[in-house]
Amino acid sequence: MNLTIFLGLAFLASSFVAVEAKHFVTRGEVLKGVNELRAMYANETQIGNMNEVVYDMKLETIAKKEVEKHKVCDHKTMMVTLDGNLQLFKFSAFSFWFSDSQVMEDMVETGKTKMAFATGKCKYNKEEDDVFIFVMDTDPNIPMVPGKPGSRCPENRPFSNNGLCGTRKGYARKGQVNKEGVLKFAKFILNKR
Repeated sequence: MNLTIFLGLAFLASSFVAVEAKHFVTRGEVLKGVNELRAMYANETQIGNMNEVVYDMKLETIAKKEVEKHKVCDHKTMMVTLDGNLQLFKFSAFSFWFSDSQVMEDMVETGKTKMAFATGKCKYNKEEDDVFIFVMDTDPNIPMVPGKPGSRCPENRPFSNNGLCGTRKGYARKGQVNKEGVLKFAKFILNKR
């Protein structure tokens, strides 16, 4: 698995530790984590036109319906194309730590511009676990363009402050991921194996 994807996944998964601790995780926190993962990946792989994703409430409705379909935990990550340009990504709390790298690469694909998520409970051997459903749009007509992050943004998605191509009035968060914290967290998880 690409190191950036692993570290970004560890960072994103750490956002969900609050779910395990029964704290509320906000849409903004998850969106920020996903965009930081995308920015880290764009920086490491030198993608000049990686899109910043915005939260879409219509997609959240779809994500909530999909949570109801996943009441049994199989501890596998999966990606399913729903309706044309929508993709569903499913993770259980366990599988978040051992995700399929292809699923994670699909999640940071350049053409994604919108996302939503929902959480729920699933059963595994009479135990409850958390399940996370992400729904993201994808546009296969947006090919990856090499270059310094943010250097090859299209006119309708100008460069944002985090190296991603953003919308003029979309969601944008300032600040960068604490890479040292992500590295410490990843080492902690690897030592737990």
